Amino acid sequence: GNVPNFALIVLLCSVEWLLAPGAAASDGVIEINQAQALAGGVTPSDTPGFPVTIDSAGSYVLTGNLYVASPDQSAIVVNSSWATLDLGGFEVAGPGSCGPEGSTASQLTCTVSSSASGIVFNAPNSRSRVQNGTVRGFGAFGVELGGGTAERLQVTQNAAGGISSVSSSPSVFDSQVRLNRGHGIRI
Repeated sequence: GNVPNFALIVLLCSVEWLLAPGAAASDGVIEINQAQALAGGVTPSDTPGFPVTIDSAGSYVLTGNLYVASPDQSAIVVNSSWATLDLGGFEVAGPGSCGPEGSTASQLTCTVSSSASGIVFNAPNSRSRVQNGTVRGFGAFGVELGGGTAERLQVTQNAAGGISSVSSSPSVFDSQVRLNRGHGIRI
């Protein structure tokens, strides 16, 4: 049948809006993936390679897995309060592993041991957040939380422990922490 011209214009405008490039960037969320991590420039002080440095408040989301090949490098370092890091269901992985399954923490053998953690929050009283993904295989901790919040995380196979904070005000919600030598959660 006949479709009024007005309906076609609305439909075409809607399709153009859905296909518009950079739609995710226009909502203020900064996307991070392996290529961007290696290129640098995620925030003004972020240099090429790892760690990705987040030095500005805001929202950040992974759009793919991150893999850090060096046991001596952290994946992401957050130097700002009020930063939200959404792992988007993806994994932040280092080169290590711990096992065997079913062992107590003192019986676990880990393949790497270093001072590098997966995600590090350097502002001890920050109101930053990390959520929605997996952090595994680092020589130190999976997440050094500072005073922030960890939510809906899988933190596994890290040599020094799963989630650690020296602050008096961190929060951990709905997270699974397992197969980490040392501490599971240390606050």
